[in-house]
Amino acid sequence: TPTEQEQWLNAFNQNYLEKMQSANEEIEQAKDEAIEEIDKVAEVVSKDKSDIEEMKKDAVEIFQQGFACSEAVIYAIKKGFELDLSDDAIAMSSGFPWGLGGGGCICGALAGGTMCLGYFFGRRTPGDPAFTKCQEVTKELQDFFKETCGATCCRVLTRGKEKNSPERKAQCITFVEATVGKVAEIVIREKSSEEM
Repeated sequence: TPTEQEQWLNAFNQNYLEKMQSANEEIEQAKDEAIEEIDKVAEVVSKDKSDIEEMKKDAVEIFQQGFACSEAVIYAIKKGFELDLSDDAIAMSSGFPWGLGGGGCICGALAGGTMCLGYFFGRRTPGDPAFTKCQEVTKELQDFFKETCGATCCRVLTRGKEKNSPERKAQCITFVEATVGKVAEIVIREKSSEEM
């Protein structure tokens, strides 16, 4: 029969082997997750101008089918980047159109674009430094939108236009299209720089 010392050594060795096996499994899982993340980034980075144009086209089409500005932006980015994102995200943006439910504040297209940037660059836990990058790219989108569209406030952008008038819808299409294009450009650029 094994001595007390041999029993202790066998137990120690067994415990060590179990911990090593567990550590190896964790390493393999982390490796698989890293590969999956690299594949996702590679797919995002592989997007080009024609993909951006397709996203803009999708946004315009779904807007014309009845989605409002924020919904169309999220729909097009989700589809264009093939995001594993629930349609609940689109539903979550349904209060943004017409400046937060008709209040005339922030343009829904800009709000939807901001949600998309948050998906790619936002923090998931308090203290996550991703917050800083998200703020930077959101400010870039806001500055672009203001310069390109003339303002960020729906009330200002649509002054003098009836809510469902053809001229207002046409104007909103340009806002949606511009926002989708800029969001896609930012995502591709930033994900490309992360890859390097």
